[in-house]
This record gives sequence, structure tokens and C-alpha cells, in this order.
Amino acid sequence: MIFLSRCTRKIRCILLIVAIFFLISFVIDLFQNKKDGGPGPLDTNIALQNLDISEVRKTEMRLYKIDASSLFAPKLNDNKSDNILSLLVESAKNGKVAKEMASNLISSKPIINPHLYEYRIYPRKNCQNHDITLVMGVTVSRDKFESRQGIRDTWGSYAKVASNKAVLVFFIGSESDAVPSEVQKRIDEEAHIHGDILQESYVDHYKNLSLKSVSLLKWASQHCPQSDFLLKSDDDMYVNVPLLLKTLNTTAASQGGGKLFIIGRLHKSVEPIRYTRSKYYTSENIYNQTVFPLYVSGTSYAMTTSAAALLYETTLRVPLFWLEDVYVTGICGKLAGVNIINTYMFPYKRPDPTGCGLRWSVSGHKYTPEQMRTIHSELYNATIRCDHVER
Repeated sequence: MIFLSRCTRKIRCILLIVAIFFLISFVIDLFQNKKDGGPGPLDTNIALQNLDISEVRKTEMRLYKIDASSLFAPKLNDNKSDNILSLLVESAKNGKVAKEMASNLISSKPIINPHLYEYRIYPRKNCQNHDITLVMGVTVSRDKFESRQGIRDTWGSYAKVASNKAVLVFFIGSESDAVPSEVQKRIDEEAHIHGDILQESYVDHYKNLSLKSVSLLKWASQHCPQSDFLLKSDDDMYVNVPLLLKTLNTTAASQGGGKLFIIGRLHKSVEPIRYTRSKYYTSENIYNQTVFPLYVSGTSYAMTTSAAALLYETTLRVPLFWLEDVYVTGICGKLAGVNIINTYMFPYKRPDPTGCGLRWSVSGHKYTPEQMRTIHSELYNATIRCDHVER
């Protein structure tokens, strides 16, 4: 009995020690998350994943044939003449970069990201021999068939009316296997029917979202240079296109003839997330500055086509960074001297999935295809009265 009693006490002590250990580990993780900014403003609903990020990166590069040298930007060095990213530090001290200086700076730098991916599918719908005002580019995963159709049936249908002078194109990547899968066969059929898909040969993967946006900038600037504006949108967005165009035209007029601007919802003083379990973890080896440049949310933003052309040329000369909105609108935008304009018309808060919810917003986020259809039918229903006060 004495022996059993001692064993029981020992077991209890061991269990207590184990419980205390896990409690301390939990508190340390919680403190580290808070210290490093947690998920941050990029997405307030991030589900932290208990993964070893370094091993995940190795697996991704092996499975998806991702080149580490092109996927991750190198750490900034102290030699400002060798690394264009280091100019961000100087430009932050000296204020805005003049447009002429930015243009000369960009053209003087060697091309390090030539973006020589092949066109696997090229859209029939393009800007050749057409007077186009707005290019609507949607970056979307290969297998999001319903999302693409939902956009075609709703806000993307704006491009079906010739007098609207708009074109809609979906930008997707490719699969890593050489043999076409059933998904690719469906994509080929979809492209044949609608003619609005552009597919390049880079691997369609979350860490390659920046490549997808570069693909959009390239196509718009090279194949629709006569257009006025470019919209970049995710596949779960609803876009109030008439209000977008009104906002763009008003903004362009207010710029005093200036042609270079990006408009969207501004993020400022955002610190890179150093918490290794975060989906948005960024190590100092990838980006060693304490804050990102000003940038707009990548869910949807718009710009002048002239700004898109300059941004594309900049991406060819700046090491790739995997956070698309930070890279395109922040890092490259700053170096290109493109003005960033903040507006509540691209709201942080998700508007209700109704016509009234999107009546005075350019875009809304995280909608299903069916919710897009509901919004669209109500938004263009003249009999529906909204209680909002127009701003």
C-alpha cells in the first residue's frame, strides 16, 4: 500500500509538471504572437498553423519546383548601389521619389526578373482594335471554376457591353506536372468557351501570387497600353464597376493631369510578422526592414495603365517578394514614384452581401458566387430603396 501510495504521488507530480510545462509554452507563444504583431492588418482572421515554416518552404520548393532565388528577396545589404531595395531606406528619409528620378532609376538598373513564362492560354478578348477604358484583371486559382463563372454572371458582365469599353481577363498559373490533369482539361474547355483566361507557365501556388500580379501588369501594359485604367481583383470580390470608374475619373481629374497613381485601401506602418507560425511569417533574411512601405490591400485596387507599365518595368528589376500587395503597390510602387491614394470606397469592413451594402462601396470581400449574384441583382434593381445616405 505504501508503495502504491508513493507511486500515485509520483505520477501526480509528473502530470503536474507536464501541465505546467504546456501552460508556460502556451503563454510564451501567446506573448510572442502579440509581440510580433500577430496576424496584423493583412488579415484579421488568420488561423495560425502549427507548422515548421522552414520545412514547409523546402517541401513547397520541391513539390512545386519553386526557385528559391526568384521566390524570396535577399536580405538588404549595406551597399546601396548593389541592391535597389536599399533605396527604400533613403527614399523614406528624403520624402517622395520624383517621377523623373524614379523612371531614370528604373531604366538604369539591370533586369533580374525577366518574367519569361510562356503563355499556355491566351485570351481571345483583348484590346486590339478596340477603344478600351478599363481592364478588369482577376487573379484566381486554377480550380476556382465557380468563382470565375460567378464574376462573369455579375460584375464582370460589365465588359459584355461594347459601349462600356471594358475587358475582363482571369489570370491563372499552371500545374507542376507535365501531364495535363482533369482540372487543366476543364480549364482548356472553359477558355475555349469564354475566351477570357490568360494562363502562364509559372506554378499556380500561394507563394507565387506576386508572379500572377506581374502577369497582369505585363499583359495590361503591353497589350492594352491605350486603356486608361487597370483593376486588380481577387476572385471572391464583388466590384461596383460604375462606381469604380466614377472614382477613377474623379481621382485622375484631381491629380492635375498626373497619370501615375494607385488607389485602394491604405495600409501604413505595418511591421513584418516575425511569428513563425503565422501564415504571413516573414523572416529577416527575406525582408530586414522594421516596417513595410505604404501599400494598399491586395484584395482589390486600381491604377492608371501608365502606372501599371512603370510598375511592370520596376518588377523586372526588383527581387521578388511573396506578399503581392506589399511587393507591387508598396516596394515597387515607392521605387517607381507612383502615388498611393487611400479611399474609404475600398472598405476594410466587409459590406453586407446586398445591393444596398455595395451601393456606395467600390468593392467588398469574401463573397460566394451566389452572394455575388444576390448583390448584383439588387444593385441594379431600380425599385430597391436604400436607407444609406450617399457620401
